Amino acid sequence: METWEQELHALVDDFLRRSGMAPSSFGAAAVGDRGLVGRLRGGKAVTVPTADRIRRYIAEHPLPPAASPPTDSPAEGAGGAEGADTAGHGQPGRPATGQGGELAGQPPRELEQGVG
Repeated sequence: METWEQELHALVDDFLRRSGMAPSSFGAAAVGDRGLVGRLRGGKAVTVPTADRIRRYIAEHPLPPAASPPTDSPAEGAGGAEGADTAGHGQPGRPATGQGGELAGQPPRELEQGVG
């Protein structure tokens, strides 16, 4: 059985992994102590009120669920080229477009129709 300290440590590590937040930034934001995570990882105990503040911070900053393994289902959008924009533009799930609204990799409509 896991102790509440072990559970808290796992909760913090999961939050840091999923959020990409630096341990020192988390400690400063959650309880005003940049060394918090280092001490937790070193096996040091925290008080119950500090643990409550940590849990409250995590609860108030929800993250999306952990990523699930990719599926081969087209309904899930796997393997599609939509939204794939190597310049970092576009939005996930939407086709990447150029400045004139054309799809990336396709000529503008004016050129297709011979206009302009």
